[in-house]
Amino acid sequence: MTLFAELQRRKVFKVGAAYLVVAWLLIQVVATLAPQLQLPDWAPRLVTLLLMVGFPVALLLAWMLDVTPEGVKSETSAAGNGRMYAIAAALVAAALGWYFLVPAKEEKGPESISGASPVTGATTVSPENDSGPISSSSTPPGSIAVLPFANRSAEADSLYFADGIHDDLLTQLARNPALVVISRTSVMGYRDTTKPLRQVGAELGVGAVLEGSVQRAGQRVRINAQLIDAATDRHLWAETFDRELSPETLFAVQSEIAAAISTALGRELAADSGQVAAPTTSNAAAYDLFLRARAQAGSRVDADIRRTIAVYRQAVAADPAFALAMGELGLELTNLYWFNTRAATDRDEARLWIDRALALQPEHPRLRYILARHLYHGRLDYEGALAELAVAEQGLPGSADVFMLRSWILRRSGRALESLEPMQTAALLDPRSEEVLSGMVETYGMLGDVGNSALWNERMLAVPGMHDYSKVTHAQHRLLLLGDTNAITVALASAPDVHGTGVERYLFDAPYLRRDFPGATRAIEAFPEDPLVRQFYVLPKSLLRAVVARAEGRTAAAAEHAREALVVLDRILAADPEDPRAWISKARALAILDRGDEAREVARRAMELPGAAKDFLNLATYRADYLRAMALFAESEELAREMDDYLQMPAKYWYYDGLMLDPVFDPHRAHPAFVALAKRHSRADSMQEGGP
Repeated sequence: MTLFAELQRRKVFKVGAAYLVVAWLLIQVVATLAPQLQLPDWAPRLVTLLLMVGFPVALLLAWMLDVTPEGVKSETSAAGNGRMYAIAAALVAAALGWYFLVPAKEEKGPESISGASPVTGATTVSPENDSGPISSSSTPPGSIAVLPFANRSAEADSLYFADGIHDDLLTQLARNPALVVISRTSVMGYRDTTKPLRQVGAELGVGAVLEGSVQRAGQRVRINAQLIDAATDRHLWAETFDRELSPETLFAVQSEIAAAISTALGRELAADSGQVAAPTTSNAAAYDLFLRARAQAGSRVDADIRRTIAVYRQAVAADPAFALAMGELGLELTNLYWFNTRAATDRDEARLWIDRALALQPEHPRLRYILARHLYHGRLDYEGALAELAVAEQGLPGSADVFMLRSWILRRSGRALESLEPMQTAALLDPRSEEVLSGMVETYGMLGDVGNSALWNERMLAVPGMHDYSKVTHAQHRLLLLGDTNAITVALASAPDVHGTGVERYLFDAPYLRRDFPGATRAIEAFPEDPLVRQFYVLPKSLLRAVVARAEGRTAAAAEHAREALVVLDRILAADPEDPRAWISKARALAILDRGDEAREVARRAMELPGAAKDFLNLATYRADYLRAMALFAESEELAREMDDYLQMPAKYWYYDGLMLDPVFDPHRAHPAFVALAKRHSRADSMQEGGP
């Protein structure tokens, strides 16, 4: 009998096939459960090896043993035994060779912005841990946190210089797609930390930590850097650089450090990957001013932005060919326009500087990112912004800023649910960023998910140094979604510094919506500006006074204040007739004056302007304000239809229970159309702490 026939007779083929099926299922189960069970990286590979070794053992047992109705019998025939043993030994040797000689497959670093999660080894993003890594089955290969460099210079004000070296090094490292580099905002909280590096690594979810110092003396600079394995405290690399002080030499040192780190982590940088990051000035004075400006950038407050703009102007004046300084100046002017003034002069000057910068360095990824920001904030050109962002990503594949901007663009264009994916990636790269964490809180709130909004809020508040306006974010959404005035009242009481942020309107809304009209009036008088001009609204104090007076039944006073508001708003619209914020406020003033037809026309015009029609978030806000105006002149059935249409928007700020707190809806509440509306949209049963 041939060996093949003997294998068939002894059911070796059947046993082998059954074993392979079961082994494949076991491998899939282990691969699926390993992240949840927090098994080490080598566990699935070891299980695969054991199953591979077990396969020839199963074949030998099938060969040697025969299952019969009388029981298991041993096959003692020597025919074919030698060849069978040889086959089994070859299979075992192949399995061991695969395990010991073939390296484990390594995950890649940050990938395309539109693909799956770009952070190596990441499984899910969870806000539940208030200090540790967000979630990962293990620390991603090539993951690193660069702690703020210590300032060893004699000059006390040289901290900005050390921070500048630190920032540029982060940018260099973020250019390597094989590295996972924790962003600046998350590591700055570890300045002068006394925490063990193991703890720092665990909190940031990285495998390595870089520490360093900068000492500037005259025209010399000394940079010390050491790379440490976060799990073992083992030094992986260390070097001291003592060089002449100039932008070129600083960049060269940063490039050397980035290359050394990449090599030490087994993630070599491509030979040409750093070329476009070269400094755009050789003027030491201009570079120093640039570092000073960048150190103080990041605020959304008008006065802070203007101070930063002034220093960037000095840098450009010192070197009129300093492309990166021009670009950053354009970015700050864009921020001034978007977050504060909405003045076309600020927006247009911003584009002028950005274009000048790109004419000098068209391929610089930071400049392409800045252009994307400008197209997004300054022009509402979402597709153009995404296209520029794709170019920027090629040079900055590990930048949290790139992913976060993509998220903002998607959200503002009406794709709030889709925006969560890049925002989650940003949260992995920048796990302690206030902007990222508050963005998660806000986006889940806009989607009506109070539970996840609350979880991310807890994580955000656990990070030291959060601004007061961020502390109000979740409470704001509990008000807007659930009509919870208590949470926002408590949050505002514990966060007094909200003026100039956009959140200060809730100092008025909270008492007004709980019908504390004297408290609302006190809030109006306490506002330092008149009118309040913010990202989402233009509110003259006279309009707010008219709203309160109308709610109190003081119709004559309400009319007087509304007329005053119209004077202010018409002046604003004369200067900028395409400001939808002023138009929608004008619609509310006209409604208070019982000029319903005019209010309709003005509101329609507001929502057809580019600043509303192309901006999903603004449109949602303006539609809610128009519903408040309609409540003063429209029939209940029409108002209910309009409100029902609004409430079916996939994401919005005001939901039914928050909106219906407004006293303007009192005359409509008992109408059958509103009773039916409440049944469809009310979430009053979700008012327990923490949300649904």
